[in-house]
Amino acid sequence: MPTRWDPLRNLIFLQERMNELFDESLGENQRRGQQMVPATWTPPVDIYENSAEIVLKADLPGLIQDEIEVNLDEHHLTIRGDRRPETESDREAFHRVERPTGPFSRSFNLPPSVEESKIKADYRNGVLTVTLPKRDETKPKPVSIKID
Repeated sequence: MPTRWDPLRNLIFLQERMNELFDESLGENQRRGQQMVPATWTPPVDIYENSAEIVLKADLPGLIQDEIEVNLDEHHLTIRGDRRPETESDREAFHRVERPTGPFSRSFNLPPSVEESKIKADYRNGVLTVTLPKRDETKPKPVSIKID
């Protein structure tokens, strides 16, 4: 039996999606009218793994190394910082502002296979690279099998 077209169903879906977009861009408190809180931004992160380590790369353009904080607490790796807006003089008038500013925080649960005492971080050209070495006992070991 074919489904009848219901125009209100599409409007309800559109309204729900718009509400989600406002929640993401304005922050939950601002939407509810409780408090004007600037929206935070979330830097993009890539995470990949090989046999020896897990590598996390975060794009943090416009920050200097002293503005980035990397912490480890009970198997949770947290990256925090605050990207400040560029100072503007009275003569400058922005036509468009699209680069997000403000505080950010990203947290990641670490697997038990990470050797936490050997974690290293490096920041170059706006990219934070955190290397998470694996414990020796979790690294794959080749096994030679004798053929009879």
